Amino acid sequence: MQFFYDIEGYDSIIDSFNDIVIITDLKNMIRSYNKRAYEFFSFDQDFLKDKSIIDFMKSFEIKIHDKFLDEKEFDFNQILMRNVLQGHAKTIVLKKTFRRKELFFKLGVYEHKIYNEDVIGRIYILTDITEIYNAYKDLHKSNDLMKQYVIEMKGIMDIRQRTNKKKDNHVIHVNNIINNLHEGIIVVDNTFTDISCNDAYNNLFDFTPRQFISLKFLDRYKIECISDVKKDIRDFLKNLRHKSDKKSEQFLFKNVIDGTEKYFQITLNSIDSSDMSNVKYHNVITFSDITELKQQEILKDDFFNMVSHELRTPITLIKSSLQALENICKSEITPQMKKYLNMMNKNSSRLLKLINNILDLSKAESGYMSPVVTYFDIVVITEDIVTSINVHANHKKNIQVIFEPNVEEAYLFFDKDMYEKILMNLLSNAIKFTPNNKFVYVDLIVKDTGFILKVRDQGIGIPGDKLREVFDKFIQVNSILSRDAEGSGIGLSLVKKFVDILKGKITLESKLGVGTEFVLSFNKLKIDRHMYNVDDLVISDDISGRVDVYFSDIYP
Repeated sequence: MQFFYDIEGYDSIIDSFNDIVIITDLKNMIRSYNKRAYEFFSFDQDFLKDKSIIDFMKSFEIKIHDKFLDEKEFDFNQILMRNVLQGHAKTIVLKKTFRRKELFFKLGVYEHKIYNEDVIGRIYILTDITEIYNAYKDLHKSNDLMKQYVIEMKGIMDIRQRTNKKKDNHVIHVNNIINNLHEGIIVVDNTFTDISCNDAYNNLFDFTPRQFISLKFLDRYKIECISDVKKDIRDFLKNLRHKSDKKSEQFLFKNVIDGTEKYFQITLNSIDSSDMSNVKYHNVITFSDITELKQQEILKDDFFNMVSHELRTPITLIKSSLQALENICKSEITPQMKKYLNMMNKNSSRLLKLINNILDLSKAESGYMSPVVTYFDIVVITEDIVTSINVHANHKKNIQVIFEPNVEEAYLFFDKDMYEKILMNLLSNAIKFTPNNKFVYVDLIVKDTGFILKVRDQGIGIPGDKLREVFDKFIQVNSILSRDAEGSGIGLSLVKKFVDILKGKITLESKLGVGTEFVLSFNKLKIDRHMYNVDDLVISDDISGRVDVYFSDIYP
């Protein structure tokens, strides 16, 4: 007799199943199984070959009707016949700890028949229900708590509509909890007829919730958004007009009468309401006082600025002294002395770069930095930077930076200093994280209305879940992958600030092991002739010294 599992192609069929499939004969000996079986439990493809299904099952804890059986209670034939084949059990769950992880499977057992309906064995199917089982356990544990929470939330939203009913102790308890929160809370329905707040809100502000929502409080307060993306408080509160996802912004509230300032994190969220006339949802506005946190952040930034200012002058003097020493005493400098002088000069440049970046970033964040417009050939400036950088890129790592403009020259009005710092920071970052013998590409596309700058490397790439963090201050998303190329984490944050000041846009795409591409787009500035002098015309500039500073932290 030819068994079904002896038929050619049978293994490939059961290998296509997502579940674990094990086939036995009538003597409970395992005759076949798919690759999911050894992927779950062993690296050895033959780990179940010529073994009994009973021995395999004994490696699990078996649960029937929410009760796990111990080893003494385990009777395979009894469990199989009574609970599976006769259909007495709704669910049999198998539990196994493998690689320090608890796995749960739902067991299904079926008779293995051939075409003449003769039973030749059994088919065991194990469905992985680990995530579902764990979620069920967590849900079961928190079921009572969730019911209580839903009841309390429903009580909050319905309290005004139920004013004709007597408040029970449960609603009073919920109100006490809300009124003891530190955050101020406003709850308003979609019809703007029912507006309420907690005690914390009344303690934080001297205007009513209705005055806040109607923006009448702006007569006494000047509001400034302090998030990276500046957003007017009026635009933020427009989200109250329709049901929206959770939104959060940070604002500075400045009292125009007494000059007091407070910082708040305002969060807006929509919650579905009970089935009542005209009330479809409620907006919950939460006010978190972050004044103390912001003041500490300001003190920290002031400290960085003070230290940076105090350090920049002596570091500059040290660099100048080193250069003078190399020029004046050139004939007296031995190779060993030259080595140490180079080390001192390189580390001085590294410190100077860090200090300059901190000061530039501080100015950009404080709002005191604005574009200084000059008239220059952006193609020539970009080519000069790339040429100077190639000296560093070819040093030790043999990396070549290739510049490809779409025009030979392009004079425009722009902030030349910011443009240079943007390009040098991007190229410094690209070369730092690119392996030896690779390429970095710089594309400049000049159009009638503006220009696009692209910097693409063949580096290690950035993980997808870290792409949003690359522009954060002091963040090194690749620090684990590239310990030899660590920096301060300021460069890309400074690039983003400069792009915002210049009213440009920056995007990036990255793939691990392939590389990263930054794309920056800017509009040309339109300036009348009387707004600049002949002295502002920049034809060429020696930038090699600034390039040396920017690339001082690439090599030890």
